[in-house]
Amino acid sequence: MPEAFLRGVANLVRGFDRLVSVAMSTHPNGQANTQKGESYMATYYVSTTGSNANDGSESSPFATINHAVSSGLQPGDTVLVKPGTYRESVYVNIDGSAAGDITIRSETPGAASIQPGSSGNGFTIEGSYITIDGFEITGSAYHGIEAQNSHHISMLNNISHDNGASGLSAIWGEFYLIEGNTTYGNAASDWFSGISVYENRNITGDTETTGYRTIIRNNVSYDNVTENGQHTDGNGIIIDDFQSTQNSAFPSYTYPTLVENNLVYENGGKGIQVIWSDNVTVRGNTAYHNNQDLQNTGTWRGEISNSQSSNNTFVNNIAVVDPSVHPENTAIDNNSYGGYTNDNVVWANNLTYTGTAGEASVKTDGGNAMPSAADGNLLGVDPGFIDPGNDFRLSSGSVAIDAGTDDYGLASVDLEGTARVEGVVDIGAYERDSSGTPTPPANTAPEATNDSGFSTTEDTAATIATADLRANDSDADGDALTVTSVSGAVNGTVSLASASSVVFTPDAGYSGMASFDYTVSDGAGGTDTATVSIEVTAASAPPSNTAPVATDDSGFATSEDTALSLKPSMLKDNDTDADGDSLTITNVSGAVNGTVSLAADETVVFTPDAGFTGMARFDYTISDGAGGTDTAQAEIQVSTAEVTPPAPPEDDEEAGSFSIWDSSATPDIMADSDTAAVTLGLRFTADVDAALEALRLYVSEANTGTQSINLWSDSGTRLGQATAEVTESGWSTVSFDKPLQLEAGEDYIASYYAPNGGYVVSEDYFDSASDEGPISLEANSGVYSYGSGGSSFPDQSYAFSNYWVDVVLTPDTATDVAGDNVIGETGTVVAGQAGAGDWTSVTFDTPLEDPSVVMGGLTGNGANPYTVRVRNVTDTGFEYQIDEYEYLDDWHTTEEISWLAVEKGTHVLSDGRTISAGDASVGGSFAGISFDDGAFDSAPVVLGQAVGEANAMAVTDRLRSVSETGFEARLFQQEAATGSIEAEGFDWIAVGQGGSATDGALAGTSGNMVDHRPTTVDFDGSFSGEDFVMVTDMQTTNGWDVATLQTASLDDESMVLRVLEETSRDGEVRHVDEDAGFVGFETGLIEGTPFESDTVL
Repeated sequence: MPEAFLRGVANLVRGFDRLVSVAMSTHPNGQANTQKGESYMATYYVSTTGSNANDGSESSPFATINHAVSSGLQPGDTVLVKPGTYRESVYVNIDGSAAGDITIRSETPGAASIQPGSSGNGFTIEGSYITIDGFEITGSAYHGIEAQNSHHISMLNNISHDNGASGLSAIWGEFYLIEGNTTYGNAASDWFSGISVYENRNITGDTETTGYRTIIRNNVSYDNVTENGQHTDGNGIIIDDFQSTQNSAFPSYTYPTLVENNLVYENGGKGIQVIWSDNVTVRGNTAYHNNQDLQNTGTWRGEISNSQSSNNTFVNNIAVVDPSVHPENTAIDNNSYGGYTNDNVVWANNLTYTGTAGEASVKTDGGNAMPSAADGNLLGVDPGFIDPGNDFRLSSGSVAIDAGTDDYGLASVDLEGTARVEGVVDIGAYERDSSGTPTPPANTAPEATNDSGFSTTEDTAATIATADLRANDSDADGDALTVTSVSGAVNGTVSLASASSVVFTPDAGYSGMASFDYTVSDGAGGTDTATVSIEVTAASAPPSNTAPVATDDSGFATSEDTALSLKPSMLKDNDTDADGDSLTITNVSGAVNGTVSLAADETVVFTPDAGFTGMARFDYTISDGAGGTDTAQAEIQVSTAEVTPPAPPEDDEEAGSFSIWDSSATPDIMADSDTAAVTLGLRFTADVDAALEALRLYVSEANTGTQSINLWSDSGTRLGQATAEVTESGWSTVSFDKPLQLEAGEDYIASYYAPNGGYVVSEDYFDSASDEGPISLEANSGVYSYGSGGSSFPDQSYAFSNYWVDVVLTPDTATDVAGDNVIGETGTVVAGQAGAGDWTSVTFDTPLEDPSVVMGGLTGNGANPYTVRVRNVTDTGFEYQIDEYEYLDDWHTTEEISWLAVEKGTHVLSDGRTISAGDASVGGSFAGISFDDGAFDSAPVVLGQAVGEANAMAVTDRLRSVSETGFEARLFQQEAATGSIEAEGFDWIAVGQGGSATDGALAGTSGNMVDHRPTTVDFDGSFSGEDFVMVTDMQTTNGWDVATLQTASLDDESMVLRVLEETSRDGEVRHVDEDAGFVGFETGLIEGTPFESDTVL
């Protein structure tokens, strides 16, 4: 920024004092909320020395702006931010109202610095009636401020600089005021600008309000240049696609827009661009030496540009171009294409200059009208700046002085705050002393109108926003009105707390109608008075509490000398409370034939008397937390420890396999009356190492059809799953895709899902422990859990029930079949994500020594984009989880996901190509990773994988700078996340390019050609069968929106790829071209030999 221009910036900073401000008051403790407009007018404070445990007062401020925003702000409230640096991405998803914005303001203009880094925008606004005022926003990888799907948004007096996307951005809304801001150094990452307003939409439904709905005024925007991605923008200011040509689902937006009194200079793209947008007025701006980006290959390079747009007005603007930068640089563009004509475009009293007198510098492709001298335009004329490039005010001899017009409207002041003069206005953003001496018009007094509809409660003060009182008042001269006094209170007292609020306090004990008077002033000597009516309602008595009802419980069982632990839900599930209060177990007592205790988490433990068998019981008391209690009784059957072992199984179809029951075993109950969806299982301990091949299920008629089975660890981790079609009731066998390894001494649960209830059961079956040879069973080995989907972990038991789930396993079959040349394995899994915290296990066919694992989705069946997270990588397998961006790791439909595991180190494949694997720790910044010396003689294909659970939000890896020596990697989190990215484990596998599908292994890249649209990539040859694996990953980070590479379809000769952006923050899914890498292997083991630096490839 030129030093001589600092005076201009100082004038801009002084503009804080003359632009829109909102008065503030202390929090109205003890005051009632007014019903009309719901305006509270409270002020909350934020300081770097504060704490989010504080109350937000000035003496006890919050520590973060996000906490203040989420503290229950109401229309009219203000968050006042003390000076300091705030490393957070502020998310505003609350609403003010027409009665008052929610305002977030830097206490000292420019002294509160928002520095979100890579975590998100500086401010993301998804609410309406919001004002952001006076901040420095810098260092965001995304936008400085972005408003989306919002209306009545004010961005005032901010300095937004050095952000990856736009300095200030508004998208898919209306009623924007962008005023008094400075933007510079933005737009480096892609097609962004200093100030951008994109695809306005009539989201309010308001068709009556006249005048400008979007105003961009008194801003300075410079040095915004695209450095990466597509070099199409980098504009100072852009009004973009109000015609919705890029989204046909919405109509063209034709409500008026104003761009006025702005200074735009030395930007990479155009100074001011209006494209695909109508009814825009561009008035009194100065554009100087823009279009500096030589990587922009476009030929429409106007300082001020009107493209494919009609009914627009350009008046009183200065456009000074530098054609030495690029021969296509022009002062004014009025261009169109495809037979479209820019109709009814007015060019009046503008000034153009190239540095050579007489050169008009106007481009009018498409047969559009050219600005003419007859309309007051000064074409090819030196504007006479005081110091060109540094001080853009007009010198005393400038031809732009008094050369403008007020025929198309006029701002009251210029960019510096100097008054504009009607009839003798100057051209450009700055007004020099005018020779005109206009006579001010006579003042007309305002008209105040009585107000009603306000209410409060007996003995409770009401705070009323003065904006609510002025809402129905008027002034014929258009003067701004102010409430200057209040008086004449009836049945109470009244005070003017501030310029923004009035406090009315009813008389003690009074209820009924009350009133007071207020006076408005137009600031020019005119006043008027009106009356406000308030209804004071009688205080109501609090509702009475209804005690809860506790219901006796039975069906619990344990064995002799064995304590029984009962979760609180097992006792409270049949208890009720008419008020809907949450119930708590507060006491246990009255134990018969045993003792009972209550833990802090409400778990109840009953211990039968030594040697006792028979019926025992105890009492428990519940409380509703509001004084109501009730007591009920729980019965427990205590059985002897002896058990008759199950009948030995018949010979299984597979020799040497083991099951508990033979085919003659039958349940006592063939269809239970319970009709709820439930998961049923068997808890067992593996006494020897064994391979679990299948489950045997005795299913009822109600549960035939597609049946799903699961194997769980005792801690609730799903180790394997399978589905099969069960055609008839009785015994059926459902096999896993491949045997699951059981380890001696470990506990497991085998389960199936009964979606319709009506399951088979035998009660009082597992009433003591038993040893079945390769497995052993404890008492209460039958387990269950309610819930749809079959994904809930069964960990409850009832009445020693047997739900007839059996195992098919072969003892002592887990052997290491890996030869010295096995270095890896590939496979696919077909599974869904049942819920938060659900992880699925994958077991290798043969142990691998210290492997790295990468995964990639082969399908996109779900409506929401997803990524895959991995954890617990061991020599025998790993666990994975499907993470949806919007919903973290919640439910997701079934997907097919490929995986590749390779032992760490560098190896040589049978076709001579090199494959290397390793791990690292990466976070929210790119980190360099190197290959072994000489491993690759050209850039390989690199696949990456986030490993671990350090980040609560979904994360995905991105790569760049892939070469023969290494690459860079980092993590991106979902756009809606506001926290920083924690470092995670990162596994990677690099494969030399080449090979062929015909030979069963290949690797390659697409080149920079894959974007959000489906792109076909052909293989070299074809895989011989369907049993092959393909894993993909982007090799570049050209676009910075969070995205994954999706395989849209796949066959043995080609695949279709697309870049799928996540949409947690916005619905925009366009993505720039990326280089897609792909690695394919036939399913199964991968063989290789150790790599040596002198290996000839």
